[in-house]
Amino acid sequence: MNEDSLINPQFDQSGQKEREEKRQPTAAETYLKQKGKEVAMRYLKKFAIKAAKQIVMAAAKTPWGWIIGIALLLLLIIIYIFFGQATTGKALNADEAVPPPGSSTGSQFPPITGFALTLTGPDQVDNCQGQDASICEIRYTISYTYDDAIATVPLESITIYNDIPQNTTFVSASGSPDESPTVISWPLEKTENQTSLTITLRPTASDVIVSNKAYARSSFTGPSGGASSNTCTQQFEGSGYCSVQSLMPYFNGDETKAIIASMICQRESTSNPFVENLMPNKTGCNNDGVNNDDYSIGLFQVNLIWNDCSEAPYAYDRTKDPSLERCQYLISEPNRSVCRESLKPPASNIAKMLSMSSSGNTWTPWSTWSYVQRDLASCNINL
Repeated sequence: MNEDSLINPQFDQSGQKEREEKRQPTAAETYLKQKGKEVAMRYLKKFAIKAAKQIVMAAAKTPWGWIIGIALLLLLIIIYIFFGQATTGKALNADEAVPPPGSSTGSQFPPITGFALTLTGPDQVDNCQGQDASICEIRYTISYTYDDAIATVPLESITIYNDIPQNTTFVSASGSPDESPTVISWPLEKTENQTSLTITLRPTASDVIVSNKAYARSSFTGPSGGASSNTCTQQFEGSGYCSVQSLMPYFNGDETKAIIASMICQRESTSNPFVENLMPNKTGCNNDGVNNDDYSIGLFQVNLIWNDCSEAPYAYDRTKDPSLERCQYLISEPNRSVCRESLKPPASNIAKMLSMSSSGNTWTPWSTWSYVQRDLASCNINL
């Protein structure tokens, strides 16, 4: 296990009884199935339209041609109503399901309390409404709401992002955004309270599927908090929520315990409450057959393969041999999801740290403890 991974408490033989759960389809599988249906219906519509045109032309040459033509025209209208309407894009306010394969949604941060996004616009371009693809344009509107009565981060710390979707090129955007070849971003501190933004794209062909996403994240990491009085350890200490001054109240003013907690937090998450270490594919498994798996959340990187939370019991089977790769024994994905969400807020993560460390009396659950001990020793603090 690398130094940024957590945590290996002692094995508990009194764990939950093993149970099997039916495998649920992944978000990617669900997406592909849905898109497959959409593409099939799209081409069915185009085939019906072309076929109907040919029939109308032929029917016009017969005595009943006009009647047949009108009937087929009504059929075309019905097909358009049911299958031809454009739908809306999708806005992500952070930690949603796995994005569609091939589309990039950027870093997924935890939901921002008091802040919500909506994205409206087409998800496909059908013949560019008769225009040439070189001049055809599609527009999306991104709107947000911010409730300062419940918000936990300042509005000016939030940035809205829109990755340039596949099958399109960027044309323009409102609000003076920051532009790059792959993503358009709006730091809200620069948008002068505009709560509705637009982005205009050009499709690369006259008939394309467009999977557009808007999402937001905040750069706010917590209170400013001061360093300790020890000038030597200050270089190893955390900041924000993990500063010594911010942590001291949790240890009844014990600066030494706060220094250790601050140093561990800095080692584990660089004092960033948004950090998650879920191993490849967000499974927690590295599939090396060794017990060093990681599904770690937040400031103190609480590893859910080895820990539970106050809101839900253990998500993994704790009756298995602790030397095994326990990530293979997930017994409750809902429990893991509940704990993952509950441990993201800094206060909840710090509370879990206090429980795991017995209020700062033992730090062995963290693999980074040995590194912190080395740093402390370099400052002539031996524990």
